[in-house]
Amino acid sequence: MDPVLLGHLGGTGTGSFSELSEILGSSISLAEYLAASAAELAVKKKVNKYAHLLDNYIFVPFAVETFGPWSHDAKVLVSQIGQILISITGDRRCTTYLRQRLSIAIQRGNAMSVLGTLPESSPLDELFLL
Repeated sequence: MDPVLLGHLGGTGTGSFSELSEILGSSISLAEYLAASAAELAVKKKVNKYAHLLDNYIFVPFAVETFGPWSHDAKVLVSQIGQILISITGDRRCTTYLRQRLSIAIQRGNAMSVLGTLPESSPLDELFLL
């Protein structure tokens, strides 16, 4: 039995994951729908895609979901880089600053992706003059 998905699916108000899957035209499982699972799924796909490089290179997939969850590998990599920064600078807040900077860069990239899909329009120009 599928778990109930609350929300609006085809006007019914509730639905199951299989109904959502049919609406989206793909097969998604409960694990793929849960928080942070999309990032972990992306990691698996990237590791499979670049498996031929693993003999000669260090490959760390860095996956972040749209609403914020980071993959385990991304968290570990940022923590390791943060520890190196702490040892160099002595500032214990380096890892926090690094996470914040990366989050802002991701948000800016997402915003540019969205803005790139909009047609050019002069009425929107006045919004950016503030």
